[in-house]
Amino acid sequence: MYMAMNNDSASIGYTILAQDAQIRRNLTSNYYKLEDDTRGTGRFPDTTDDVQKFNFNLQYAYETILPFEWIDYPGAFLDPTKVDTTDSKYKEVEKSIRESNTIFICIDGENLIKGDINTKIKCVKRKCAARINPYLGDLKEKLKREGSALPPICIIVTKYDLCASYVSMDEMRKIIEESFKSLFVSNDTSVAIVPVSLGNDIADDDYKGELDPVNIHLPILLGIHFALKEVIGESEYLMKLKDGDKNSMEREKIDEEDSFFLWRNDARIRILADNIASIKKEIEQLRETADIAKKNKARLLDKLKAINMIFNKGRWDNENRTADL
Repeated sequence: MYMAMNNDSASIGYTILAQDAQIRRNLTSNYYKLEDDTRGTGRFPDTTDDVQKFNFNLQYAYETILPFEWIDYPGAFLDPTKVDTTDSKYKEVEKSIRESNTIFICIDGENLIKGDINTKIKCVKRKCAARINPYLGDLKEKLKREGSALPPICIIVTKYDLCASYVSMDEMRKIIEESFKSLFVSNDTSVAIVPVSLGNDIADDDYKGELDPVNIHLPILLGIHFALKEVIGESEYLMKLKDGDKNSMEREKIDEEDSFFLWRNDARIRILADNIASIKKEIEQLRETADIAKKNKARLLDKLKAINMIFNKGRWDNENRTADL
């Protein structure tokens, strides 16, 4: 993902940079191992049962515009029958998920190979949805009590090169919709489905095929899209609050200036003038932040048009209105 994001998004000026130099070296080393087709299955990194955190900077023209955190955790980590939900690490992950801009759910493409569509639905339900659905239900209840809703969800179908010949895009959509039915009967959740692959032929000759990533960059771009949307919303909300404070102070200042000179508080007028000037600067900084986020969000839309399975506002988007997300 790290190198694919830089390779596939650099064409529109975006790159991501790991904040930690050692993490940067590790991710780059892993990429070069993936490129080495002589290693066969040994080219892939080992699976882990632990939670991993990565802090990145999204850059445009090599200037940081958005720091973000990517948290990778095994699906079993969310299964309350297999982990201690009172454990501090579990609580930390749960907190990070509640505060996330986007939740990513991975479905192994090998689950979409055998049998007819009903068999595949049963397989996905058994191997993935049975663990994730209860967690999402519990999460939604907790967020509802806090006055929030589920964040946007990106369902990533991995190893698409293996299942592409066995399932059409329309069948994939139906399989996922049936497996995660509760996500698709609500008007307040956005869901995108993105099939990804490390290469259409990478499994050839005992995984000695060419590394040629397909769509790997799209999930992270989608997550950045929603993060920028939140930046815009928060900036505009704070601008409105501060503008109200400014107007109140300006009225107070005018009233004080218009008062009889014997009772006029010149010190108070000076304090109000300084506070008004300070708030104006803050509003201008927030407006600049929102404008930069809007420009970057607009630039991403061309890339995001490649996502052709989007469920938004209670219906599937057949016209690819990514901008509505």
